[in-house]
Amino acid sequence: MSNKYSPAVPFLGLRHFFDDEENWGLAPSSADVSVYEEDDHIVIEAALPGISSDQVQLVHEHGYVLIEGKKQAEEKKRKYYRKASQAFSYRVFIPAEADQTQQPEAIFKDGVIKILFSKSGGRRKTVPVKQG
Repeated sequence: MSNKYSPAVPFLGLRHFFDDEENWGLAPSSADVSVYEEDDHIVIEAALPGISSDQVQLVHEHGYVLIEGKKQAEEKKRKYYRKASQAFSYRVFIPAEADQTQQPEAIFKDGVIKILFSKSGGRRKTVPVKQG
């Protein structure tokens, strides 16, 4: 009996990937970020457990929000010393319905950051196409 190589073997583990539609296009690190509408706001919400507000930096530019931070911990015991560092970064594109001309409001509570953008109020502009 011979062992034949099948070109499909490396891809057999992927067959269940497409069964779960919720994970399409999401990296594991972005699973804790949500974007949704709430009354007159577009909301970007990210779970940041174990992080305090002073460890988070928020940048709003060029159609996206960048949420970055770094958590550091030190433990000094009699026989050992441990220093750990954990960095994170989320880049979230802002939906077109959000008014990006105004400064968003950011609220950090219980390990969750909530960024609120006002809705643009339907100020979509159509661009006429000229024949040239």
